[in-house]
Amino acid sequence: MSGIAEVLLNLGFRVSGSDLAIGEVCERLERLGANISEGHARSNLQEDVSLLVYSSAVSQENPELLEARRRGIPVVRRAEVLAELVRLKFGIAVAGSHGKTTTTSMIGWILEQAELDPTVIVGGRVHQRASGATIGKGEFLVAESDESDRSFLLLRSTIAVVTNIDHEHLTAYSSFDDLKDSFRQFVEAVPFYGLAVFGIDNSEVSELARHYSRRKSTFGFSADADLRIERVEYSASGSSFVVCSSDHGERAFHVPFPGRHFILNAVAAIAVARELQIAERIIGSAIESFPGVQRRLEVCGEAKGMRVISDYAHHPTEIRATLEAIDLSRSGPESRILAIFQPHRYSRVRDCFEGFCSAFEKSDVVFVMDVYSAGETPIEGMSGRELSHALRHQDARYGGDLHSMIEQVLSEARPGDQIVCLGAGSIGALAHELASKIALQLPKVSSANSGESRASH
Repeated sequence: MSGIAEVLLNLGFRVSGSDLAIGEVCERLERLGANISEGHARSNLQEDVSLLVYSSAVSQENPELLEARRRGIPVVRRAEVLAELVRLKFGIAVAGSHGKTTTTSMIGWILEQAELDPTVIVGGRVHQRASGATIGKGEFLVAESDESDRSFLLLRSTIAVVTNIDHEHLTAYSSFDDLKDSFRQFVEAVPFYGLAVFGIDNSEVSELARHYSRRKSTFGFSADADLRIERVEYSASGSSFVVCSSDHGERAFHVPFPGRHFILNAVAAIAVARELQIAERIIGSAIESFPGVQRRLEVCGEAKGMRVISDYAHHPTEIRATLEAIDLSRSGPESRILAIFQPHRYSRVRDCFEGFCSAFEKSDVVFVMDVYSAGETPIEGMSGRELSHALRHQDARYGGDLHSMIEQVLSEARPGDQIVCLGAGSIGALAHELASKIALQLPKVSSANSGESRASH
């Protein structure tokens, strides 16, 4: 939402809005001329408002939505405005259950380094950037799409990327088959002269690609991929790999982050850049210099031999990928991974319960916090406490709220540990607070577990 607001401000529109809390992003919008209110109320809707835009996270009972409808003000989803912006330029849209933000940001970064001056609208914030939007004067617009409410079907892009398809956001769909069919509709909206890019290591995307009859490019570790990933090496500086293709031969690349998922995101971006005929040397240099995205393996602080990492992972697939990447960067056999997980939405805990139970095997200790409800009503049996008891892990603990969690981690952590805060809710603030407190005091090394603990199942 902040990215679209910034684009509209730059186009000369007057913009107002509201959020539950005024943070750095809202403050930036205010400096650009937006009028931002803290909290949601009917009175926030100014008299001269001609359009209300809302995101998929906003309840239909939101007082500002209700007031807009009472006054006859048009109410549209975020994606409808994004679709209009995409229509004005050469649109590149990235869809998928996981990896959208990083892939979109990488594509935008490559285009910037190629001096194509793109407009980029993304859900996260690229480091070295003040917001989730880059406003360019060039012909390209790169956008992260949103399948959570089907609104990505409104986009009509010239290039469409599908990273993967997973059991996510099923509350908006009648079934998993219905979700898969929405991705089919997404790529079929690409014009005949455009390109669809598919990550075929994912079986659902592979099936989608097989039945797609227009111009396409596939990528992955699969032997059948048009851009095939080989000879991967991980180091302290990130991931090195070779991309093999019939038209470019073998090309070596390096992305400054560990993990298989970062490599896949990078190769999706490479496929798009090659379609745009960007020089290989520029692509390679851009991938190597990519600064990363806020809350995607973001290092919040390092002190006394400990590192605090913040990551947006909130689905079992994402959690596994993040922990596997951190496991690759362990400093030695004594280095532990302490995972702090804040579940996001009771409905996701319910839908992914079994997946969560086996997602933390690469960590040494798991703390499960209370569920960040995102406005949902609690579901019986789906609390953070009950999830912590169900995890198939040798050292899983219930962490409680933010304050309790900080005390437990400070008591448990020791030099050499990597502390990773996982989730899509308020846990990002916890990561920064932990980093600050660790820098100020040496945590006690406790011989006994703090919090609730139990043996593995």
